[in-house]
Amino acid sequence: MLSFEEFYRAAHGGEAPMEEVEVSELTLLELRDYLEMLEERRRDMDAAEPEDETDEAYTDWAEEHEALEDLIDEVMERIEELEK
Repeated sequence: MLSFEEFYRAAHGGEAPMEEVEVSELTLLELRDYLEMLEERRRDMDAAEPEDETDEAYTDWAEEHEALEDLIDEVMERIEELEK
């Protein structure tokens, strides 16, 4: 069986950003793998948080981090739907 990362690359030619994955089309197993990848990405982002909150780099980071949090929430909600 393919890992989600392998599935993702095959489905998107390795080019599409993770945010372009259609969450509603993933199986429960794929969603769990995807969530794991997103949480890893969040940990990496948290470790790279810019120190200067007044810098444009921080604003960019914060916007991307918020989008990632929203995507994580969407995936978690879909997992809950499928587990019912």
